[in-house]
Amino acid sequence: YDALLATDANFLLGRWLAWARSWGDGEAAKKLLEYGARNQLTLWGPSGQINDYAKKEWAGLVSSYYRPRWAKLFGAASSYLDGGGSQPWSDAMAEYCADVSTSVELPWQKDTTTFPDTPTGDTVALSRKLAAVYA
Repeated sequence: YDALLATDANFLLGRWLAWARSWGDGEAAKKLLEYGARNQLTLWGPSGQINDYAKKEWAGLVSSYYRPRWAKLFGAASSYLDGGGSQPWSDAMAEYCADVSTSVELPWQKDTTTFPDTPTGDTVALSRKLAAVYA
């Protein structure tokens, strides 16, 4: 999915983060602005007061943020089912939320991994390839 998104400049996380950093005068300001840009897309607040406030389907964001969250959710659901539902589902989800917050969401906001800010690949060719596999 990221590969297809990466073919269009309008769907690149790297552009958003580079733009945010460009407003900073020094490295400390650049880091703060990048943190703010990441925070707005994801948790919007110091501890996720408005989760996914400005959610985007962007290359880089899908693979580095949403995919690990989904993996954690499927793992939690699988564990719940394997355990025969011995605890209330709401308790299992509360555990999942606490886990995903500390292991995926908060670390991602503080991460400084760079992402491409120029498109790569051919949208039409990749779309045809994906259609041949999944259609």
